Amino acid sequence: MAARGDDLLDFYRRDLGRATVLALSAVSAQTPAPLPPGRYLLILRAAAGSWAWLRAERHVVGGTVTAVVADGFPLSPDAVQSFEFNVRRGHNDRIAGITEAGNATLYIVPLAVAAQR
Repeated sequence: MAARGDDLLDFYRRDLGRATVLALSAVSAQTPAPLPPGRYLLILRAAAGSWAWLRAERHVVGGTVTAVVADGFPLSPDAVQSFEFNVRRGHNDRIAGITEAGNATLYIVPLAVAAQR
């Protein structure tokens, strides 16, 4: 719990950080390391006609997160898709994605990452 409202400043600020870029294809791809807790903007740029599917799971050392077509969060190929996503350590700190066909790019942009203490 925060002692003061200022303690939550890291959570509520909206600064664009360095993006993690994930190249998606018909083979599942995942973030190379667990994401630090915080808020992120996920932006998908997909090839026309190819749906993308995302999955977020807990990072396990030595484990993998596998995205499967038609199982997870679907994103349409018809336009650039974006949404905010909150990451909690040990809950949903690894993201994987896959396309039905073709290629897509997933940009994971930190908006407010909690300060590492």
